[in-house]
Amino acid sequence: MKRFFLFLGDVLILYLSLYLTLFLRYGAGFSSQISIHLIPFSLLFIFWIIVFYIAGLYELNLSKNLPDFYSSLFNSIAISIALSVIFFYLIALEIIQIAPRRNLLIYLVVFTGLISLWRYLYNRLLEKTFKNNTIIVGFDQISFEFAKFLNRNPQYGYNLKYAFDISEQAAFSFRDIDFRQLRGTRDMERILNDEHINTIILSPEAYRLPNIIDFFYKASKKGIQFVNLATAYERILKKVPLEAISQLWFLEKVSRTEKRFYEFMKRLIDIVLSLIGLTALIVIFPFVGLVIKLTSSGSLFYRQKRVGKGGKIFEVIKFRSMIENAEQNGAVWAQKEDPRVTKFGRFLRKTRLDELPQVINILKGEMAVVGPRAERPEFVEKLKKEIPFYEERLLVRPGLSGWAQINYGKDLGHNDTKEKLQYDLYYIKNRSFTIDLAVILKTIKTVLSATGW
Repeated sequence: MKRFFLFLGDVLILYLSLYLTLFLRYGAGFSSQISIHLIPFSLLFIFWIIVFYIAGLYELNLSKNLPDFYSSLFNSIAISIALSVIFFYLIALEIIQIAPRRNLLIYLVVFTGLISLWRYLYNRLLEKTFKNNTIIVGFDQISFEFAKFLNRNPQYGYNLKYAFDISEQAAFSFRDIDFRQLRGTRDMERILNDEHINTIILSPEAYRLPNIIDFFYKASKKGIQFVNLATAYERILKKVPLEAISQLWFLEKVSRTEKRFYEFMKRLIDIVLSLIGLTALIVIFPFVGLVIKLTSSGSLFYRQKRVGKGGKIFEVIKFRSMIENAEQNGAVWAQKEDPRVTKFGRFLRKTRLDELPQVINILKGEMAVVGPRAERPEFVEKLKKEIPFYEERLLVRPGLSGWAQINYGKDLGHNDTKEKLQYDLYYIKNRSFTIDLAVILKTIKTVLSATGW
């Protein structure tokens, strides 16, 4: 709801800025200009919203009045203006018969001022209102980290009042804790009454308390909402906490059949997008192939065994970005500033062009456009033994890009795998066209910015 309200506000500012621009430009006669400008600018606004979305301006974790937020906002405006110039002067000039040079300049000034004011007020609104007085009951590593996150990100609307450590021996010291922590439950009833608590987040440890269910039942009559830790964590952080789930969770949440239509349509979309990607591959192949041959010895393509849906082994196809025989001594984890990567290979990886040949794997049904990253058999066997639920990633086809990649990044070692798995499980549980579109748009941003992940 908060994101939808933000979206509606942006749309209102886009059109309000247009009306003000026409009024400033044409005075009382501006109404006759509305019909001329409304349709072309409306088409343009669609791309502006997409740019804002790709830049993360509809993510609540960025909704703070900090330099990083305004840097993203102004960069997005600059990109949108560049798209506007291309639209009006290179694409649509013959169709719409307007070249709004002065109007665009006025619009830029008006819109930048209004959107900056609107976003500042919205960010302040998130911090100061919609406060949901919350306590966390039961303390473990996950609830500890979650409590710190809530306390440092008030824009999500949770006003963390207390976290109750109910273990017999406190697992965490009071150092580096920026929220109020209490031991035991003797003050809980008083706090529920005095602090006007709206929500209680329960960790698995909370259910072990004697008579706790009866206590919470009485509290529920006061209108207090109860949320288990795994649900709250997933809802806000968009990932699944491994420590707070069980095999039963997968039976209830993941092993569902109502996504059959989604899977069918996703496969059709994968085929269409992979055919478009294959066309792009044919166009760039001569140029990329020539540079690879001129800058390093070896084959143009690199084939590597990966684990697909259901544990099926397939060969992924990529442009070669490393020196020949880079793994003659066995499989190793990727690393920053990998010395095995060629100079041109670094460019291919940053722009993701090295992975474009995987459209062939998508056409063959071995991969999807969006899904968990396909991992190597050597690593899968090792990680299945070390990380709980790792094998659940194989419930769906691996993807060219995925929820974990856009939110966390590319694996740089074993230590990152557990964190990425939490994002993968969130995707598997909640996969939908909306999430797939979000992944594709964020991937486009990565490709265009050539930052890699």
